[in-house]
Amino acid sequence: MHVIRTVSELKQCLTAFKNISFVPTMGNLHAGHMALFEEAYKKSEGVVFSIFINRIQFNDSNDFINYPRTLANDVSLIKKKFPSAIIFHPEENELYFNHSPKEFALGKVVEDLCGRSRPGHFQGVATIIDIFLAMINPKYLFLGKKDYQQLCVIENFCKIYYPHVTVIPVRTIRDVNNLALSSRNNLLKDKIKAANLYKILSQASQAIKSLSDIQQQTKLAKEQLVKENWQIDYVEVRTQKKLTHPKDNDKELIILAAVYCEKIRLIDNIEFCIE
Repeated sequence: MHVIRTVSELKQCLTAFKNISFVPTMGNLHAGHMALFEEAYKKSEGVVFSIFINRIQFNDSNDFINYPRTLANDVSLIKKKFPSAIIFHPEENELYFNHSPKEFALGKVVEDLCGRSRPGHFQGVATIIDIFLAMINPKYLFLGKKDYQQLCVIENFCKIYYPHVTVIPVRTIRDVNNLALSSRNNLLKDKIKAANLYKILSQASQAIKSLSDIQQQTKLAKEQLVKENWQIDYVEVRTQKKLTHPKDNDKELIILAAVYCEKIRLIDNIEFCIE
């Protein structure tokens, strides 16, 4: 297993592989990341895992400062399960040196949902993905469905800027209580309460599948969250492919939420189809 710190060393290492799978992470790895890694190895022998906390996608500097940094544990975990992995853990100046700032065409989707409360966030995500893809030149890019809006943004980004890269979504991994795994979960005191978010979204999605009114069900979901003293950023139903407001003939839908539990921001979503 290689832990690489410089771009020059990374490029030299990658010459040994024809097809490369890339899994971007910010570290503090858990079973959700492992699922991404497992899928990546199904496509390529050469798999690059980045561990890099991207400062420019954080709206709150304290959130960036407090983001958990667990490099030794991350490397140990990967080494046990994926001994041939290439771990890229660069310093900031390795990535941003001589990189001119860009404004990417990401569409109106970045102004909705998480984009409403986190202006500039998706431009920061696109910037680091642009740097990594130009540097690594992978054939496959693996992203989790838990960050569904981010997945949609990067899928569209790749279609425009990196059409040779295939984005492969990987299902959300949950704990025994159906709480979506996230690095932020380590900050929670009551994970059972946090898991109620999935329960509330599931109830709403099931009701909508039974042709209940979307607005009514999202309103009820918000009311339940408020009763449990959650602060709500949004609870919304959108189309799966474009995250647009659904019309009468749209059948493939997704309910998405961003909420604060114990002042920790959690996101989750459930895909569903109206028959």
